[in-house]
Amino acid sequence: MTLLDLELGPEREPDFFGSAEDVYATGLMFLAERFHHLLDAEDDLGLIVVDSPFREDDQRLRRFFSDLTKDGTPYMELPRIIEGLFLGPSHYSIGLQCADLVVAMTANAERGPGQGRGYMKKLLPRFARHPATGELEGVGLKRFPEQVPREHGRHRLF
Repeated sequence: MTLLDLELGPEREPDFFGSAEDVYATGLMFLAERFHHLLDAEDDLGLIVVDSPFREDDQRLRRFFSDLTKDGTPYMELPRIIEGLFLGPSHYSIGLQCADLVVAMTANAERGPGQGRGYMKKLLPRFARHPATGELEGVGLKRFPEQVPREHGRHRLF
């Protein structure tokens, strides 16, 4: 799960927050990195299916993702993600609808007290954690930019 801070982000990381497309691409980049780490841990291959946010610009998003899987992100390569980006409207996919629910619950829990926090407590055990430290931050839950940057320790994966 990637949570982008739309207030702090443009000030600290303007290249990642320049337009709505940039914000979406930033989220997709961090999602792809975390998915790749899961695939690596499972010694498997996978593909990403997402809701199409900009129907008229789907080709540009596919090209961005193609470059991302070919060249990697600024932080890592992504050889375990195969195929291109699959885009489609979520109302045709139960999997995308479930992902939308997880995102909505996580976003609601981040905004403060409310029903989302209760749902989030049930979901947290399913989020990926650092294999050595059990840390959730930066692994199963990526906040960008971080309000308080974490120390780059020897157990840091990414």
